[in-house]
Amino acid sequence: MANAQVLYAEDVSGTTTTASSTWVNVCTIAAASFTASKKYLIIANLVSKAGSNADDVGIRLVHGTTPTAFTDADIRYEAPAAATQEHESTYLFNYTQPATTELVKLQINNKQGATTHTAIMGQVIAINLDDVGADGTDYFWAEDLTNYTLTNTATAKATTAAFTPDGGDRWLFIGHQIVYIGATISTPIGFELYDSVAGILNSC
Repeated sequence: MANAQVLYAEDVSGTTTTASSTWVNVCTIAAASFTASKKYLIIANLVSKAGSNADDVGIRLVHGTTPTAFTDADIRYEAPAAATQEHESTYLFNYTQPATTELVKLQINNKQGATTHTAIMGQVIAINLDDVGADGTDYFWAEDLTNYTLTNTATAKATTAAFTPDGGDRWLFIGHQIVYIGATISTPIGFELYDSVAGILNSC
């Protein structure tokens, strides 16, 4: 296998905004960096904090010059403690670039009020999956974009096809979920990354 194209952008400058109607860029992978019509694994991470626990602040991962948010990637949170509670948001998407390539970037704003929203650190990485090989042979991808109400029983979602490693290769397993919380909760929530042979690989 040839080396895979890997693109990366980060910002640790402490980008801030107090605007509720304007999205501010944190870090961007330029459109010209991508290869047209190629499939990319997009992983993004942002750590931020709000200056007030009275206002909601926003984070989103978008693509295109006229930004379009990835599915469920426009989120908001209300800090439980003003200016001290750091909030981490992560994203994982499989995205095929169109014939005219599009940028990918993280943005922040305030959903309400005028508090200062600070991006402490933002990171975006894009891996060309077509360079890796074929889906279902060289890598395996599954996702479930249907909304689901969590229960006390672990329920399988985004299950890949079964495969048998050759015993010599090393595999990277990545799992991700986006959770919407409609009200204050007291019961812990989480998810497990599960292998049908090895069992639970990781849980949080």
